[in-house]
Parts: sequence; structure tokens; C-alpha cells
Amino acid sequence: MEHSEVANTFTKLVETHFLQRCPLVSEAEKSEGARPQPAPTLQEPTNDMYTLPEVNLTGRGKRRRSVDDTEGESKSKRVRLEPQDTEPALDDGVYWQVNLDRFHHHFRDQAIIAAVASKLDQTSSEIVRTMLRMSEVTTTPGAAHTQPLSSNEVRDTPHAATVIQRGERHTHTHSLCHPTR
Repeated sequence: MEHSEVANTFTKLVETHFLQRCPLVSEAEKSEGARPQPAPTLQEPTNDMYTLPEVNLTGRGKRRRSVDDTEGESKSKRVRLEPQDTEPALDDGVYWQVNLDRFHHHFRDQAIIAAVASKLDQTSSEIVRTMLRMSEVTTTPGAAHTQPLSSNEVRDTPHAATVIQRGERHTHTHSLCHPTR
């Protein structure tokens, strides 16, 4: 697997908030004169939980087979000819974790969309998918319901416009808001 493919996938996971930075140890506890606490105090990096550090990824593709590899010499006896990097990496001290709230939110949304598709139809499930995507940013992960959206907001989204024919929009939106009992 190419290093660039891994880097691109990692970037996508961070941009969609499935991965986030780990909280940092507070600056007060890092100082040398401070007495160590039994558990460190962590500070949440609120504005940069999803920003990637600037890292130079050139020259990190697949390892190519060299001429020395074919001679049968064991790896442990080979002398390392490349000098070791002595300067610290730009992302030194930046750790990442899986954002479980985001995964739970995603799985919940997928279950809701599948339920609407089986109960009503595919077009209705696409409308619900659009509504969930629109309220994804404004709704907290554990909320019991999404933020209110008008039917005009939903109808005017580009995604809904491509899924639903102009004449059917009102019918499907109406059937979602006023189901038959």
C-alpha cells in the first residue's frame, strides 16, 4: 500500500471528524518544577482537534528492493548506510484517537435511513439522509432530535434536487411530515 494512499485516507478521516487529536497535557504540568500529579490534567484542543500538522511526506513511498536484498545477506548483519534522522518530526507529541461519538452518530443515521427506506421508499430515505446531513453540524451527538428544518430548506438543497423530480418533492416531503396512520 502506498504511503500517499494511507496519508489521503487519514486526512479524509480527520476532515470528516472520525479521527480527532488527543487532549494535551496542560502546560503547567509539563514544567520541570511542578510536582507530578497522579493523573495529568488534560486540556481539550477545541479549535484544532481536526487540523492536521504540516508534515513533509516526500520520499515515503513503497520500499523498493535494492541490489543488496538479492544477495542473500541477512538483514541483521547489514550495515545501515542511511543516516538516522536526528531532528524531531513536526508532528512530535501530536496523538490521534477515534471519535466514537462521531461513529455512533453515523451508525444511528444509517439505521434511520434504512428504516425509512424499508417503511416508505428510497426517495423518502434520500430526503431523510439530506435532512440528517443538513443538521449534522448543528445537532449534538446525543440529541434526541435534529434541529428544525423547513421543507423549503430541504427541497432547495442540491442533493434533494437531483434525487427528486420537481413535481414529486412536495408529495414526498408531505408524506414524511404527515404519515398515514
